[in-house]
Amino acid sequence: MIYTNMTAMDNLEGIGMQIHMQGDDQYKELLMEMNDMVLFGETEIPDCPDKERDFCIMAHKFALFPPAAAIKGKAPHRNSASALPMIKIKGDSSWGGRTKIRNATFIGFKAKTHLGLDNSIFGSSDYQPDYTPMLEFSDSTFIDIEEGSLAHF
Repeated sequence: MIYTNMTAMDNLEGIGMQIHMQGDDQYKELLMEMNDMVLFGETEIPDCPDKERDFCIMAHKFALFPPAAAIKGKAPHRNSASALPMIKIKGDSSWGGRTKIRNATFIGFKAKTHLGLDNSIFGSSDYQPDYTPMLEFSDSTFIDIEEGSLAHF
């Protein structure tokens, strides 16, 4: 699976790949690639413009969800309602995954959001398997990254 030329900003639970690998396939090599990405931290657009009368999102944020492979999973093109939450993987980790991240640029990450919650480049979900496949980075650039904003797991 390859993601290329992705741009994202002010993500709640960022870009990531969650792959279904079952049976003997769970031990095979699975290369996941993320190429030529630009990920921006939190923007000046408020998450809670008016807490009393408007839509409000108060949550920890991260830009990149480390890819994972799991024994169970959801079909990529579902034809019926999916069990919630959508981000729940529903299975133990497979062992064959590996991720290459090439030419990624991370810009403007502060350790806390405007509302005082965690804000980072890398994060994970309570629903992600305990094993995260190896991440290999090449030609990555980090611009205006505040101490404490690299990762929250």
